[in-house]
Parts: sequence; structure tokens; C-alpha cells
Amino acid sequence: MKKRLGSLECIYIIRDIYFKNTIERFIEQGEKCLFVGGGKGSSLYDYCKKGLKITFTDISQDAINCVKKTPKFREFAIDFNCCSAYELPYTNSEFDIIISTLNGSYFNEEAMSEFNRVLKQKGILIVSETTPEYIKYLNHIGRYDGKYIMTSDFKSKFPHPYVYTKEELMRLTARFQFDCLRYDVLSPKSLTSDEISEVITGLAQFLDINLNDTPVIYYAIFRKGELL
Repeated sequence: MKKRLGSLECIYIIRDIYFKNTIERFIEQGEKCLFVGGGKGSSLYDYCKKGLKITFTDISQDAINCVKKTPKFREFAIDFNCCSAYELPYTNSEFDIIISTLNGSYFNEEAMSEFNRVLKQKGILIVSETTPEYIKYLNHIGRYDGKYIMTSDFKSKFPHPYVYTKEELMRLTARFQFDCLRYDVLSPKSLTSDEISEVITGLAQFLDINLNDTPVIYYAIFRKGELL
């Protein structure tokens, strides 16, 4: 029997597969890429290997330091900056791509305004987050209170005030003239049933659906459209 993974480990595996199957088509070597709220760099390595010119930001200096010290990132020329998503210290139209993954703690109209400002015309915005169904289940089992998510051992928590439905996300991005190229809800089809986190299996039971169809994380890929 394989080791049962934690929910974040499952999400990372699902996300890596989606990168190889889908995201790679939307990015090109040499493009300038901004990571906003990059955390500890869980999704960074795939983009580094693609040959992008990467700027990595997070509001936490501890997170920045953690990524800097990670051996696999040392071979890449990554620019680091500790800053807020609401005050990005970059010029207008500076980046070809913006990456914002697991972004529920800060993603809102204020962040979108900054994304719109620093992204080039026709630039690509890639956002992802756990699904509303996933968060609803965490609330059901006492690990989400509308503002914070508790870790599985209930010893620590991290901010996560909101997850957009697809309709809400489309309305928000459309206000800034972003055109949706793809919206995909990912499930744990790439994992065996005995590997999948108990949180995800519990979500399937909560929704009364097949485990392979469980909506774990969404990805949305946008292109910045012409100004009206």
C-alpha cells in the first residue's frame, strides 16, 4: 500500500501535472514572470525550468528567505522582493505573465488593479485556488471559520478569507478587461485511492460523488484585453 498523502501534497501533484499538460502552452522561454504571494515556492520550480525571467514576491520575509535557501532554486537567477500584492513596486506593463496560486488570503479587486497595472497588454494571468466545495467541507469539519484555515493537527492556522465561485471570478476579472482563456476544475484522478488525503476522500463523501470527480482545485488562465 502506498503512503496516504496530505491534502497539500495531493494538490501539489495535481498542480504539477496540470502545468505539464496545459500551462506550458501559454508561456514561452525568456518571458518576464511575476509570482505574487509565492509562499514557499511550491509551484515555482516548473516555471524556473521553463526558462522564464522570474521575479518572486511574498509579503513574508520568512517565506522569501525559505525559497532563497532551497537548493534546487539556487541554479536560477530569481529576483526576490518582499512586498504586498496591493502595492507592487514595479512599473506599468512590466511583466508578460503573473502567477497567483492558492491566493485566497489576498486576491480581490485591489490586487486585480495592481495585476492589471504591471501586466503587459495581451499578457497572461494565471490564478488558482481550492474550490468553494473544498472550503465548505473544511468548515463542516471545523477547520475553517470564514477567515482562517486550521492545519490538520489544529496547532496553527493561516489566513484564507474567501474563495470565489467561477461566476464571481469571471465578473471580477472582466471588470479589468481580462478575457478567460480556460477555467478548469482539477480532481485527484492522477492519484491512487490509497494515496489521496483523508480530507479529499471526506470531501467526496460529503458531496456524495465519485472520488475521481472530487473538485479539489481550480485553475483560471486569463489574457489581458484591450482597454475600452
